[in-house]
Amino acid sequence: PDNPVAARLIAKLDTGIVVQGADGAILSANAAASAILELPMDALLGRTSIDPRWRTVREDLTDLPGEDHPAMQCLRTGEPVQAVFGVHTPGGELRWIDAHAIALVQHHGRVVATATSFVDITAEHDAARAAHDSLDRIELLLGETTDAVLVVDAAGTITYADRKST
Repeated sequence: PDNPVAARLIAKLDTGIVVQGADGAILSANAAASAILELPMDALLGRTSIDPRWRTVREDLTDLPGEDHPAMQCLRTGEPVQAVFGVHTPGGELRWIDAHAIALVQHHGRVVATATSFVDITAEHDAARAAHDSLDRIELLLGETTDAVLVVDAAGTITYADRKST
């Protein structure tokens, strides 16, 4: 930003901020973006979302093509886009981010840039996946037993009943 106060504030945010031009090239980014993506600033600047080095995936772990990234969708449509996806870092980690892209539109309705804010949600994503996997394993085990199974909370409410208990 032209405003030095705004520039200092954006630089200090824990939220990653990336601004991309109409061609998709990264024009600017803050330190949080660099840290979250594990890329030095000089490796970020000029890179586009369609660069294959990103190696991004959807939540089901299928490849997320660069043209489907929030910033690229936003550049095409001019509409805000939110998405959760995984990014393989140069260090080999799969980092999950929650990204929100908005468009900068000129007077004649032409999209000239996007700004994408994102946060690292890897810990929350991994915890939710582990909890889901645990529930799947418990249900599998309960399905193998010949006994009926009821789970009752402290108030006496049945919170789970398998098919054999009905």
